[in-house]
Amino acid sequence: MAVFLVHMPEGESDDVSEKVAAAYPGKASHEIKPHWFLVRDDNTTSAVGKRVGIGDDDDTRTLGFVLKLNSQYSGMYARSLWEWLELELAENGGS
Repeated sequence: MAVFLVHMPEGESDDVSEKVAAAYPGKASHEIKPHWFLVRDDNTTSAVGKRVGIGDDDDTRTLGFVLKLNSQYSGMYARSLWEWLELELAENGGS
């Protein structure tokens, strides 16, 4: 499975956390901070976006973006983020 970064700007959807949790329950997602998530999925970036409600739906448009991550990442953030990434990438072959 691949790891994706999902972001939906504030004001685009008030229930972003609930949408992501419903689409990716349990350890399939990690909320970095409000409106920013890591999720794991076997699908495309477009399919992940649709699954969490990004895009056009019934004449409404929800803005946001999805990026597929690889095993190359860097930064400074909370330990829980790096632990989640390390576990997910190790379990899934670093895809």
